[in-house]
Amino acid sequence: MRPPLFLVSHVPTTLPDGEFRLSGLRGSRATRAQELGPGDEIVLGDGQGGTATAVVTSVGRGHLDLKVDAATLTPQPHTTINVIQGVTSADPDELAVAELTALGASEISVLARPSVAAALPATLWKHWQKVAREAAERSGRPWLPRIEFVYTHERLQRRLDWGDGGFLLDPSADTTASTVDFSGRTLLIADDPTPDLDGWLRRVRLDEHPRNARDAAVAAMTILAARG
Repeated sequence: MRPPLFLVSHVPTTLPDGEFRLSGLRGSRATRAQELGPGDEIVLGDGQGGTATAVVTSVGRGHLDLKVDAATLTPQPHTTINVIQGVTSADPDELAVAELTALGASEISVLARPSVAAALPATLWKHWQKVAREAAERSGRPWLPRIEFVYTHERLQRRLDWGDGGFLLDPSADTTASTVDFSGRTLLIADDPTPDLDGWLRRVRLDEHPRNARDAAVAAMTILAARG
């Protein structure tokens, strides 16, 4: 069974005798929800590929004392998938953030018309970052996705003009996603309704028609994750 991952602000590397205390919310979760005790192994990570294995030496009220081994760096995958999900309301589905994080998305952003973008709550990104961290910990992902931008169609076109080629999920496309080479840096657009981006994006479809943009993005990421 894989040791549980806990994301911290930085991976401890130069500590006296390798001792480290995991406290706060993660320490409380470790002692209560996961019931970790002396001798159990965990992994500390910084969300940027840095990890270190650690062994629990003692348990206190809401914290774990750990003996930390040497830190290692997990390189980013060769194929990085940047998912831009179209939204048509000011309440985008956070489940997509959790699922795409667990599958290894490198970026999760929103594509919205200006009126929808203006209505998005200011706290959305902080909440999504929390959702992504929790999903990364559950799935053992050492890299967190970037969660930064709201794209309008015009802003997305400017990004594509800079050389970020990519793919648009389109149920009417002739080419299926399972036959496409996604190696390298890939921009994956899941949008409803579909913008007119024919000059920049190659249209691909899934083998089965998804119910919505979230399902489309998750299904496409599943194909990519299966390829490693």
